[in-house]
Amino acid sequence: MEPIARRLEGSCSVRSLGVARTVLTKEPEHYLNFFYLRRSGWGWWAAVTPGKRFRKLKRFARASFQPKSGPVDFLAYAGTSNQLAALRSTVEALQGAGERLLVVAPNTLLSERDQRDSTYGNMRTGREEWWQALLLSALRFPTVLGQAIRVRKGRLGARIIGLSSAHHHLVYFGRLLWQVEPSFVIVSNDHNVENRCLIAVARARNIKTVYLQHASVSAVFPALNFDYAFLDGQAALAVYRQCEQNLSPSDSLRSERHVILSGQKKKLPREKREKTGGAVGLAINSLDSLEEAGRLVRFLSSEDVPLKIRWHPAILRSVRVKYLEDWGRYSVSYSDPGEEDVGQFLEGLVALIAGNSGIHLEASLCGVPSLYFEMGPATEKDYYGFIAQGLVVSCPDLDALSGSIATAFRGGLRVNAEANRHYSATFGTLWEGREGELVGLCLASLLHTNRLPGDLNGHLSDFHEMM
Repeated sequence: MEPIARRLEGSCSVRSLGVARTVLTKEPEHYLNFFYLRRSGWGWWAAVTPGKRFRKLKRFARASFQPKSGPVDFLAYAGTSNQLAALRSTVEALQGAGERLLVVAPNTLLSERDQRDSTYGNMRTGREEWWQALLLSALRFPTVLGQAIRVRKGRLGARIIGLSSAHHHLVYFGRLLWQVEPSFVIVSNDHNVENRCLIAVARARNIKTVYLQHASVSAVFPALNFDYAFLDGQAALAVYRQCEQNLSPSDSLRSERHVILSGQKKKLPREKREKTGGAVGLAINSLDSLEEAGRLVRFLSSEDVPLKIRWHPAILRSVRVKYLEDWGRYSVSYSDPGEEDVGQFLEGLVALIAGNSGIHLEASLCGVPSLYFEMGPATEKDYYGFIAQGLVVSCPDLDALSGSIATAFRGGLRVNAEANRHYSATFGTLWEGREGELVGLCLASLLHTNRLPGDLNGHLSDFHEMM
């Protein structure tokens, strides 16, 4: 049996390498390495931030994955804690329905309970995948070199490594799909390199693709090129309609693309009461100036504002430690995203302060008034349109921020229900707080009947659209 198994594995690797080469004819490396925050001046796609890509690749390689012995109906992938949080409720719904499901994620994202659950699997890349990836990188080197020269960020060698990281992901996911043979592939991110490689391989294998929106979106995102996209609300759909040209010239849009406005899918406390006691939350991400954030911490501390700080998971621990030591003299508490999910962080807050961040929406859905305050010069003011839609209170300076905080403590700030519905279609409906169940019902119906379910309390007939 062992020689047969080895021959099967070898055949699988050869096929996955062939699929990877096919993918790259439609979506070259710089499209797979789509990164939406920083423009490189090279068309609509952006610099690939090679150092970050290489660190992620090393973490990816250190992880371990044991595939299930048999095929599954649904394969889901999460590369970050935010992506996994957006998948959780849908995974639980599919588990409850008894569907065959596999969720793969880096070991660092999985709790002890996840690791005991056969639904979840860690990732492992063996020597064979590395050799296949190196061969693919050698074959593609002239093309990658040309791409790297045109990217205007970082050293040339680092750019080449960053772009070539797609080769490893293509080979790995190609082999994984041959092993578990899913009917549907599910992701909650459409712009990170590993997610894009998985989706590209699935499309090349004619496997249906599913996207669950995990955060706020902008007009520099890739085109919404999935068989089924479960978006939060009309706001995201309007933005994605502006992204239709954001795809490789050699690629094409799928002939049928279903969009279901299924609401915000992370588990959040849906409290309706207004809170007048507790802390003010401060959410910091990589778009903020940490020096300006420090000045804000000092100002709020001098105003005796009880403050709870939460870092975005993408900010390196070494950076966080440096600033935590500096801010340790102030009376602030911290929310570790590795130990406390965003819903737990938002519970008990009187108000939230953040700059250009999707956490504003999550706060508003929880009944927490959200204050928009820029920590440093913003590349684009009101990046997600939250001010324009009335979702947040705009605070252009410290005086305005201080006044809004005082109003929040008096119970004078309210969330905007109409704006909430614009961003999360289930707000105020029977499906509010049950978004994962709604998505699970849709996916189960697609698997067993090849169509979306009939009218679910009036929701799908109103919120199912075609791109």
